[in-house]
Amino acid sequence: FSKNNLGKEIYYNLNYNIYSDNDIMMRIVKYKFEIYYSNTIVSIFDTDGISSKVKRKMIPEKYKIIYDNFGFIGIIKALIFNRIIMK
Repeated sequence: FSKNNLGKEIYYNLNYNIYSDNDIMMRIVKYKFEIYYSNTIVSIFDTDGISSKVKRKMIPEKYKIIYDNFGFIGIIKALIFNRIIMK
């Protein structure tokens, strides 16, 4: 991400230990930045990375990010979504 094309709303919040990448993606959605499909690889994620291994002690950070970006209704939607996915 570049400060030139995302503005002051989009930055890595270093207050989050593990999920700062999720936070930045939520703000991209929240501020309705245009997202374009490109058939070009721009990033490769390691699925064995630390944020992929959800530990119980990190769950509060994940939900704090959701709350900070979308409020209480975001928490409710996330809980419903997670319940549906876990079935």
